[in-house]
Amino acid sequence: DRCSEQQVADILPIEAEPDVARAVRDAVPFWFHTFALNPAEGIYTPGAALDHRYRLPTLPADHSGLSVLDVGTFDGFYAFVAERRGADRVLAIDNEQYIAWVKARWGHELEGGEGFQAIAELLESKVEYRHLDVLELDRLEERFDLIYCFGILHRVDDPHGFLRRLRDRLNPGGRVLLETHG
Repeated sequence: DRCSEQQVADILPIEAEPDVARAVRDAVPFWFHTFALNPAEGIYTPGAALDHRYRLPTLPADHSGLSVLDVGTFDGFYAFVAERRGADRVLAIDNEQYIAWVKARWGHELEGGEGFQAIAELLESKVEYRHLDVLELDRLEERFDLIYCFGILHRVDDPHGFLRRLRDRLNPGGRVLLETHG
C-alpha cells in the first residue's frame, strides 16, 4: 500500500524506465516533493513533504489555455502538474531559501533547483524555472491566469504586501490558489 505522499505523486506519473528512475532518484541529494518516477515498479523520490492529499480537490482538473505561476516551487511538483493538465505557460519561481533550511535540518548541501531540473529533463518539460523572491514579483513583466502559492504565506514578514504582489501578477479574472498555514 502506498503512503499518502505517493498517492499525491500518482497524479503525475512519470513512467521512466526503472534504471533511469533509480538513477534520477539517487542523483538528487534531497527531495522535498515525492514524484512517481515509475509507480508500477514502486520507484518514488523520498520526498520530505508531509501529506498533501488535502490539496488535490482544490487543483483544477483542466489547465487548458492557462498561464500559471507557481510561487515557492522547490522541486516543482505543482508546476509540472499544471503543465501536464494543459497549461500553455508555466513559470516556477523560488528564492531558494530552502538551501539553508535543508542544510540545517537534514545536513544536505544543495545548490538549488536540482530536483526541479531532474524532473524537467525526465518530462521534457517546458516549465520555466527562475530563482526569484516573491517580493521581486514586480520584476516579472507578465501576468498569469492562475497562481499557485502553497506553504509560503505564513513565512513572509509582510503578508499584505505579499498578497498585493500576487494580485498584481494576475490577468483580469485570474485566480490565486493560496494555502494558509494550519
